[in-house]
Amino acid sequence: HKAELQRSNFTGADLSGVDMSKGDFLRTLFVDANLSDVDLSKSNIARTDLSGAKLNGVNLKNAFMYRTNIAGADLANTKNLDQVQLDMACGNAETILPEGFTRPAKWPCNGEE
Repeated sequence: HKAELQRSNFTGADLSGVDMSKGDFLRTLFVDANLSDVDLSKSNIARTDLSGAKLNGVNLKNAFMYRTNIAGADLANTKNLDQVQLDMACGNAETILPEGFTRPAKWPCNGEE
C-alpha cells in the first residue's frame, strides 16, 4: 500500500486531485470531503463513509468497496465504478447512480458494524 490511514478522519477536508491509489482507508471518514478528481484506484475503502462527499471525477477502478457508505452520494460522474462495487456498498434511495447502473434490490447494510 502507498498509505495506511485506517480509521482516519478527513471530514470536510479538501483532497481534490490527490493520488490516493493503492491506499488502505478501512473505516475512514470522508464525510462532506472534497474528493473531486482523487485517484482511489486499487484502494481499500471498505466500511469507509463517503456520505456527502464530492465525488466528481473520482477514480474507483478496482477499489474495494465492501460496505462503503455511499448513502446520498452522487456517483454520476465517478470514473471506473463497476456494478459489483456498487452492489457491495451501502447506498440508499438518495444515492445517485451513474448512467447504465442498476440500483441493488437490497443494499447489503442494515446498521451493524
